[in-house]
Amino acid sequence: MEDDHQLNEKSQVEDQLTDLIKTISDEKKKRLLDLLNDWQKEEKRGDERIPCLISVDYSTKDRVYRDFIQDLSNGGVFIESRDFFSKGQEVAMTFSLPNSQTHFKI
Repeated sequence: MEDDHQLNEKSQVEDQLTDLIKTISDEKKKRLLDLLNDWQKEEKRGDERIPCLISVDYSTKDRVYRDFIQDLSNGGVFIESRDFFSKGQEVAMTFSLPNSQTHFKI
C-alpha cells in the first residue's frame, strides 16, 4: 500500500506530465501515445525479446511463405508478414540459426 508521500509524489508527476502534454503539438502527442502504447506492450511480455534476422520458411494448410524472424524469446518468434493469421492457427516452420547446420522444424 502506498503511503501519503508516495501518493503525493505520484500526483505531482502526473500533474507535470499533464501540463507538458498540454503544451506540445498534436503530432508530438500522437508520437508520445505510440511510444507509451509500445512500452505498455513490452511490460506485458514475460520474456525478453532478442532482435535477430533469421530466414524462415513456414506454411499453413493452404499456403507456403518465406520471410524473416525479426525477434525471438522463450515464448515465440516475431515474423512480420503482409498476411493475417488467426489466433490458434497451426503454422509449421523451418529455420536454422546463424552459424549452425542444425535445422529446426516446429
